[in-house]
Parts: sequence; C-alpha cells; structure tokens
Amino acid sequence: MKRPALSSLVLVACAAAGARAQPVGSELRANTYLTGQQQRPAVAATADMFVVGWESKDQDGSSYGIFGQRFSTAPKPAPLGGEFRVNTTTAGAQRYPAVATDASGNFVVVWQSPNFDSFPSLVLGQRYSSTGSPLGSEFRVNTYTSATGSIARPAVSCDAAGAFVVVWMTFGEGGDPSYSIAGQRYSSAGAPLGTQFRVNTYTPFDQRYPAVAFAAGGGSFVVAWQYTAYSADEVYARRYAATGEELGAEFLANTYTTHNQSRPSVASDAAGNFTVVWHGYDQDAPGTDIFGQRFSSTGSLLGGEFRVNPNIGGDQVRPSVASDDVGNLTVVWQTSGAFPGIFGQRFLSTGALDGTEFKVDSYTVANNRYPRVAASGGGFVVAWRRLLVDQSSSDTDVYAKRYPGQGDINGDGTTDVADVFYLINFLFAGGPAPVGFSDLNADGKTDVADVFYLINYLFAGGPIPK
Repeated sequence: MKRPALSSLVLVACAAAGARAQPVGSELRANTYLTGQQQRPAVAATADMFVVGWESKDQDGSSYGIFGQRFSTAPKPAPLGGEFRVNTTTAGAQRYPAVATDASGNFVVVWQSPNFDSFPSLVLGQRYSSTGSPLGSEFRVNTYTSATGSIARPAVSCDAAGAFVVVWMTFGEGGDPSYSIAGQRYSSAGAPLGTQFRVNTYTPFDQRYPAVAFAAGGGSFVVAWQYTAYSADEVYARRYAATGEELGAEFLANTYTTHNQSRPSVASDAAGNFTVVWHGYDQDAPGTDIFGQRFSSTGSLLGGEFRVNPNIGGDQVRPSVASDDVGNLTVVWQTSGAFPGIFGQRFLSTGALDGTEFKVDSYTVANNRYPRVAASGGGFVVAWRRLLVDQSSSDTDVYAKRYPGQGDINGDGTTDVADVFYLINFLFAGGPAPVGFSDLNADGKTDVADVFYLINYLFAGGPIPK
C-alpha cells in the first residue's frame, strides 16, 4: 500500500487559537437524596479522585446537615461508595461546608455549627481517609468562646502530606466589636499545631469571607479576606510559613480601590506562588466583573491586576480559583443577565489566557449558583448548585463536572504514553477525537507537531504541554 504524504495526514482539529475547555463526560448530580435543597457545594480533588460536600435541608432530621460524595476521575467520573453524612452533631443548622484533600486522597471537611450551650456558633470538622472512612471523631476547631461572640464561614486547605489550616470569621473575639479573621493549624494526624491565631492586625470595621491556600509543597500558606469599610470593600491577604510564622504584614491585594472589591478566593501552586481573585464593581465596565492578581512565593507582584472574564454584560460574581502544581489556573464564577449560568476561564502559569471563556453548566437558569473549582492533576473539577427543572420549585441539587488537564488527550486523568498513541490514532487513523486539550504547543492547531511536543515532554524533559 502506498504510504500517504505526511502533509495529507496532518489534520487541523482546532481552527482557532485556544480551544474551549472540554469536560470528561457530562455534568453529574452529586447528591442522591432528592428532597428539598442541596446547596453551597465545596469540592477538593487529586488526579485520581474528587470529593464534593454540600449542605442539605432536613436530611439529617434537624434543619441543615452536611453531606458528601466521593468520585473516581477515570475513565469518566463515577461515584465511589454512597452519599454520606459528615456531621455527627445534628441539632440545629450545620452550614457552609469547606473541604480539602492531600495528595493521597485523605480529606477534611469543616463547617459552621450552632452551639446551644453558651456560644452562638462553632466551627466543626471531620477527617476522612482516602477510602472514605472517618479518621477519628468530629472535632471543634475554634477555641475562643463567648456568649456575645459568633463564628462563621470557615475555609480549609491541605498541603500534599496532609497538614491543614482552617480559617474563619469571628465576632467579638478579644473585645473586638466587629468581625476579624482567625485560624488554626493542624498536623496530618489531625492534632492542633500551636494555638488559634488572628490573621488581620487592622481591627476597625469588619473582616469577612476568608479564603486560604496551602502550597502543595508544604512550605507556606496564604489567607485572603474582604475588608469592609464605610467607603468601599477591599481585598487583603497575608502569608505564613508552614510553621505558622508570619511572613510579613497583611497587604492589599487589589490595586483598583474605587468601589467595592469583594468575595476573594485564593490558590497556590506547589512552590508557593499564589493568585487572589475577587469580584469588583464598575471597574472597567458597568456592573460587576471578576479580577485577579498573581503573586510570587515571596509575595511580590507578578504582573498587574487583570480582568478574568473576557466577556462583559450582566454581573459576574462569587469567583473561585484553583491552581495545579506548576501554576496553571482555572477561575469559575456565576453570571446573571441575558446569559446566566456558571462560566470559567483558564490561564497558563505565565498569566496568559489558556483558551477562551467557557460555559460549565448545560442546563441554564438564573439560579445556578455557588460555583467552586478544585485542581485535579493537570485538570480541574467544578461543582455548583443547580435549580431543578421545575422552575416553580425551590428545590436544588448539587452538580459537578470534571475537565482533563494539559496533555491528558484520552481524559483518563494522567498524561502518559497512552496519550501519544491516542493522538496518533486520531490524526492518522480516524480514531476518536481528543477528550482533553490537544493543541499542546499552543500554535492554534492540532497536528503532528503536537505528537512530537508530547513525546519530548514525556521522554526528553521538554516543556510541559500548554
């Protein structure tokens, strides 16, 4: 048989530079209990699995409870075991879950819980092994208590080895007449490291909505929060060594200071470089859009403040950001207006756009809300709250969708030689189209050059796929 010319074999699969992110399979419902409201999801992931947590109304017999579900990532997301209840304490409303996982898939869930003894609310937690078995019993995180105080909105992050840090809003602590941000570090065995600490040093007015990111390498973590004053909201952050040592003072993350900058989210790569995102009002267009700032591991600026969402119109709010180990970013948010839904944008570790803005949810209603994103190997997982099809109902479910990473051509969660053969089969033998990103050298097309680029990366120490 005559061998065809190489030029006739090269197929251009991506005509436009930068393809939209493509999911592995369709969106899936995380919850199996279908009565009432399942909402405010949290998500954490490794390359092999992810876990989604949420609050569920009346399922545990007393107002809201915290529930979760584990999933495998390959070849397509599938449940690992059944839905499980996280909270042991069931009296009152257990709300605002947050979840984090280490590199082995051990994970921890924290949430806000009422206290019917003397303190209005607490932060509780529960650790789990990589198989989904509880590690120890439910534990209280905060140590400060007062009959006039309050605890709210916890966030949590793990390093690769399983050490974790929890942060939260606390009212009235130390006589402070406003909200401040507190934290507590833990070892990988779940033992407290040191004592509860205050993050912010500036105390007038409220400090709200904390977010935290631990560098996977374990060297440092960063806390970001919203400072609420009379004139405008701002976003502040503070860096810490893994030992809890403060690495400098708190600092302003946003450079545009007119109007409100609110609801921050933060993510770190393995080396400790980090990115803070937030929604800002009337900055470069009418309405609310998503903005961000990249920082080095020493806290210095990497480039300038940037707008995340390329498309404007309506309001873009509640951003969530995730970083893989080398610093590639994914940001997701909810959009209102003429085209409502959950949207996302990827960025390379250099800060350059990676493809175009993409829509996450396939069923679009104005009430799809609370998106959260987690890195999953080189890919990512998005979870959100979805209003049910019957628009007359207030019932909601939690949905999730996984996207593959750079070089994961076949979408199995790993970039390896199987992806080389998958891409060759697609280009030269009429095989199935790539599941993951296939324009690996970012030249605007998928062809034989991407095959050589992937081989060079896998076997000769070449640059990572774009």
